[in-house]
Amino acid sequence: MEKRYTDNKNNADNQKHYIIRFLRQARKRLSLVLLADIMLKALVAGFLVGAVINFAALFVPIYGAFAISWIALLLVCSIGFFYGVVHFPDYKKTALEIDKKGLKERLTTFVEMEKMGLSPEWQKLQTEDTYKAIFDFDLKEQIKPAIDKKILYALAGMI
Repeated sequence: MEKRYTDNKNNADNQKHYIIRFLRQARKRLSLVLLADIMLKALVAGFLVGAVINFAALFVPIYGAFAISWIALLLVCSIGFFYGVVHFPDYKKTALEIDKKGLKERLTTFVEMEKMGLSPEWQKLQTEDTYKAIFDFDLKEQIKPAIDKKILYALAGMI
């Protein structure tokens, strides 16, 4: 005989774990999209700094300008990477971004209610509502890594 979740506490706990797992996946996906965007901008900035150094080397004697420009490129890219990692969205910002995609502030309310510790009846109702809303929500469809065409053309022009 198969076990069914008829106990309301078990069902609410399972729904809560599903919502938290969904929030973690959304945070990971948003972080990767943000990091890719920042790294692309840092790459363009690094190539721009390298181009300025090489252009200045035509008029001012800068020895090893090519090597200095590569070092500058690596330095700017590493600064961009660390900036992107530091500015990863927390769970509240993730919930806000996901709610903008069509959840009508259900996930944000769930996160805030978890922190506030309101009565169990309200938390149960909010958990069920959020669970129903995110059950059919497709993260891969809603959060797509989009590359800005202008930045991509600028990068292709510098290479």
